[in-house]
Amino acid sequence: MSGPQQQPRRLPAGGRLDPIEPVADRETLLAVLRGDVLRWPAGDARFESAFLELLSRERLEPLLAHRLHEDPLLGEDWPETVKRTLKNRRRRQAAWELAAAHSIGEIVGDLVEQGIAPILLKGTALAYWRYPCAEARPRGDVDILVRRRDVGRLCEVFERRGYRFSAHGIVGQEFQYRRLHMGQGLEFDVHWRISAGLLLAHTLTYEEMLAESIPIPALGDKAIGLSPRHALLHACLHWARHRAGGDHESILWMYDMHLLARGLTEAALMAFAQLALEKKLGAVCAAALGSTQAQLGTSIHPVFFERLQSAPKPEPSARLLGSGAQRLAVGDVWARRSAAAWKEALLDIFLPPPSYLRRQHGAVPGAWLPRLYVERIAKAVVLSLPGSKVRQ
Repeated sequence: MSGPQQQPRRLPAGGRLDPIEPVADRETLLAVLRGDVLRWPAGDARFESAFLELLSRERLEPLLAHRLHEDPLLGEDWPETVKRTLKNRRRRQAAWELAAAHSIGEIVGDLVEQGIAPILLKGTALAYWRYPCAEARPRGDVDILVRRRDVGRLCEVFERRGYRFSAHGIVGQEFQYRRLHMGQGLEFDVHWRISAGLLLAHTLTYEEMLAESIPIPALGDKAIGLSPRHALLHACLHWARHRAGGDHESILWMYDMHLLARGLTEAALMAFAQLALEKKLGAVCAAALGSTQAQLGTSIHPVFFERLQSAPKPEPSARLLGSGAQRLAVGDVWARRSAAAWKEALLDIFLPPPSYLRRQHGAVPGAWLPRLYVERIAKAVVLSLPGSKVRQ
């Protein structure tokens, strides 16, 4: 099977594509990100309002502000009010980044002193090594990955810095620490698995990711993030899980994949395809990158998609390409079948780390732990029954 048939739109050498028509919708925004020129409708306040609202909803104001700064012709006839709004949003994001980077560096340094090596994930890591500038990649939290056995000491580090714990759901595998930062909440999402899914959480192990991790010096000499191929695999899996759950297809998340794929050489892309097949995620990665290519014009050779789709038999993870929470739950359960993965998944559900469970119930005394574990097991059993709503 070949890759997507829609070819990326390319700018002619030394020239421009025909200007796109002024309709403030998702396709208009995608076209601007591909490099098309938006012919602005004169005197149409409704278009301006709708366009800015769309940018805000997709969290793309700082990125577009950077694009306009680098290539003023993209917004040559745009109203000054729009340009000023984007520039101000980028400045606010840049100011936030300065303080956030300091706080991230503090936490990472403290964790490393305690023998914990946190790996920065998703938006925060990409902002500092893959985007042209950190403020071009806004995000609502800072995702980090640690070993399960380090959760207790990690909690103590955050609490010494004045952060407050919160956690939701029954599956475990992640929780939050939050404190006020520049008038807004700075939140760390702490993960001890690569995915919140039951068994896809074991697609990549912490040890695999740590071995390939790359430095992020802008966040301190101890800060590390996922390697390019692991970051792209994680982004594809993240895209597929949200798509399967019926969530909105975020343009920002697609742009992450666009930059990651564009940054790999042809040989590195083929090596990534081999990794995806080894992890039984070929169909998932083909769908994610096919969507990115179709909508953002990412230049990817058809041979790459043919390689991704060359698995000798259907991959269980392909169930994630369906829609609806029930299909997502079933697809996740059957995606990884090894005994070790099942064991770890069941431990996460029924016997999460004691420090996590105690804090989830308001930092209760250690003597309460047996009761908390019994209640958790009972709740997990009830939620697993047919007709129950699975909450992750």
